[in-house]
Amino acid sequence: MSNGRLSGKVAIVTGGASGIGEACSRIFVREGAKVIISDIDATKGNALEAELTPDAVFFNHDVTLEAAWDE
Repeated sequence: MSNGRLSGKVAIVTGGASGIGEACSRIFVREGAKVIISDIDATKGNALEAELTPDAVFFNHDVTLEAAWDE
């Protein structure tokens, strides 16, 4: 979606593949943002990315691991 309050913005959602994070990812896309979904659940993350493409991209990432930030 290109029109909305968040059109032209990018949102990064940690834990974005399920629960509150998934809801936020969906709302951000609905409001026009491009969304980067970060989560440790690759199955759910890939499924959500497929559903929200082209407005979202998924990264399998554990934000609690310092070494993961170097990937």
